[in-house]
Amino acid sequence: MVKIRRFLVLLISVLAILLVFYVLFSKIPYYWIFIGANFIFLYSGVVYLLSYWERGGTKDPVPKIFPEVSVIIPCYNSSKTIVQCVNAVRSMEYPKKFQIIVVDDGSSDSSIEMIAGIQDVQIIQKEKNEGKASAMNYALKFAKGELVACIDSDTYPSEDSLLKLVGYFEDKKVGAATALICVNKPKNLLQRLQEIEYYVAFGFWHKALSLLDALIVTPGPMSVFRKEVLVKLGGYDEKNITEDMEIALRLQSNGYKIACCVNTKVYTEVPDTLEKYFRQRIRWYRGKIFNGAKYSFMMFNPKFKDFGMFVFPVTFIVEIFGVIVAARVFALYFNEIYIAISKALSWLYVSSTPPIDLALDAFTVNSSFYFVTVSLLLWLYIVATSFKFAKERITLVRLPVLAIFLFFYYLLISVSYFLSALHEINGSEYKW
Repeated sequence: MVKIRRFLVLLISVLAILLVFYVLFSKIPYYWIFIGANFIFLYSGVVYLLSYWERGGTKDPVPKIFPEVSVIIPCYNSSKTIVQCVNAVRSMEYPKKFQIIVVDDGSSDSSIEMIAGIQDVQIIQKEKNEGKASAMNYALKFAKGELVACIDSDTYPSEDSLLKLVGYFEDKKVGAATALICVNKPKNLLQRLQEIEYYVAFGFWHKALSLLDALIVTPGPMSVFRKEVLVKLGGYDEKNITEDMEIALRLQSNGYKIACCVNTKVYTEVPDTLEKYFRQRIRWYRGKIFNGAKYSFMMFNPKFKDFGMFVFPVTFIVEIFGVIVAARVFALYFNEIYIAISKALSWLYVSSTPPIDLALDAFTVNSSFYFVTVSLLLWLYIVATSFKFAKERITLVRLPVLAIFLFFYYLLISVSYFLSALHEINGSEYKW
């Protein structure tokens, strides 16, 4: 009965969304949708660019003191990566010996047996698998450090990662600090596209947002927290599928800063197939929708300054426009399907509106070219800056992948957002 209800809700939702798209595309020419979306994209991009230019560079504060640190690695069926992860953590440079805790969340494979003999690693086990947030909260009880570094079991931090992040906690208002998350050894096109995405997202965007005190996520692969603050706020939300975003929003709502260091790399495994990619992204974006509703009181609220008045609401506006533009592009590319849908809905008299074709007059072409050129230059600058952060070069070999990223990858992301919204509307079971 529940499955039937969910199917009906999903079907009605899809039809309703298609109807909204049809009416929107019938009433508004593609030209104006394109211009409106690009204006939003360009405006927000320029704001973040000015933030980066005006509020400082990428120099990290040098720590005067070195607090005690506990590193927590939540582990669930991680036999393929856990040994490399633990060895990378043990290799991190730090003037003091730091505590390493591996918390096993009810694994059914040989993860724990594989690291049982590694020196200076404290292993704690939970009998039942209850998710990463639960495992982290359980491990917090054993953490002795003033700072707590949370590192995923498929992640390999650089040797200087801990040293680079610790200095930010000289500012007592800083509740967490993040690093530049990078893709570990990309092998296929999908992973290489994600490699560029990670450079841009966790490089330029995160640094610009941190300069506005407006980061909305503490990335799961590696983030460092002030333990006192983490405990005071109640730890991780165990019912949340994107606990790394939820805790960041909770930090923001309680007046704590989240710092970003782009001068150290943290390598993590990423999906290598579209099936795994969509499963990950649907979880991410459903979590954003859920947490957006949970923390909606922060939107357009002057109490939360740049974060509340601009960054938080604009992230949703940009994504909504992205889905609309992607849908319009698909409608243009698949014109026969678009016409078929129009005929099917003709009984609603919606089709009485004259069909809108892409205008080809000189003004349209020139304006479109202008927006495309400016957008492309902005994106190229952001990508180049992000590669600079990562100390990587844009080589000839990378140019085809970069072209696909600039012109087509957003369609994949927009499809992910659309599917996430449908899952959330349908009330599908949350899956990690």
